[in-house]
Amino acid sequence: ETAVTDRGDFVPRGASEPQPAGTLGQLLGPYLAKESDILMFGCGNSDLSEKMYVQGYEGITNIDISEKLLANLRGRLQDKTPKMRWVFMNVSELTFADASFDSIIDKGTLDAIEGNQALLRAAVAETHRALRPGGVLLSITFNNEENRVQKQLREVAEWSDCRTHSFERISASSSGRNQYFLHACQK
Repeated sequence: ETAVTDRGDFVPRGASEPQPAGTLGQLLGPYLAKESDILMFGCGNSDLSEKMYVQGYEGITNIDISEKLLANLRGRLQDKTPKMRWVFMNVSELTFADASFDSIIDKGTLDAIEGNQALLRAAVAETHRALRPGGVLLSITFNNEENRVQKQLREVAEWSDCRTHSFERISASSSGRNQYFLHACQK
């Protein structure tokens, strides 16, 4: 579990009382139901899907543009996570039907493609299309609310509600802390 510094309590969508968050899982948890259909948007080598599966989130579909990476993940995790899926797919051209997912998690994928505005806009449009009404895009990024939500997400699609939660990740490889944001936008 990614440790985050104590930045105080936060109030997620639908909550009236502040909730503590000492881990990334505690930030994400209030936005996810165990029975959710979740799309891991550009899964990469992250262990987030595996950790979520162990916590009871079994309806996870991981997509990436590297078939070799996906084959390695399938080989390593398929027996431990039998309900999880790995699909070769471009984030800007999803082949899923409209309204296929309750939640879409972006952990750095939009960051990786933001230099190509056409690709970024297509990917954001696809997340919105693939979310069910009331579904939520959870974007974990170093981009603040103005950059990610206002200039990227809201420029492309209409979101009913967006909340931003800041946190600092304690870096194991360096002796510092890095500022990150969780942007939760509801369709």
